[in-house]
Amino acid sequence: MDLKEDKFETIFNLSKDGIAILDLESNFLEFNPAYLKMSEFSYEELLSKSCIELFVPEDVSRAKEAISRVIELGYVENFEKTCISKTGKRVKISMGLALLPDLKRILISTKDITLLSERLDDVEKLSRYDFFN
Repeated sequence: MDLKEDKFETIFNLSKDGIAILDLESNFLEFNPAYLKMSEFSYEELLSKSCIELFVPEDVSRAKEAISRVIELGYVENFEKTCISKTGKRVKISMGLALLPDLKRILISTKDITLLSERLDDVEKLSRYDFFN
């Protein structure tokens, strides 16, 4: 393993953000421990799934469009979606997608923004509340 590969493996495995590699049909090829933790699936379970299967139904068409765009443009930044974990928990994520140099795989980087999204919703509700009535 060369130094470049070693650096990538270190970042991939130690990142607190979920990182996964997909084929062009959005099937999982590899993922890091943070992605597994977020999804709550085992390695074997997740390996048998498509990334699209984890989306809530209302996000499926947007997710398919994002996969098409990354294949066409090479990257998609700041795509937000809601996933369903193995236990049924909804996880709101922000993700970036990039086509890898071999043009046969897609790298996705995800950050769980569930708590942030909930807090923003709370602030929005409070901003519409009239405290003086």
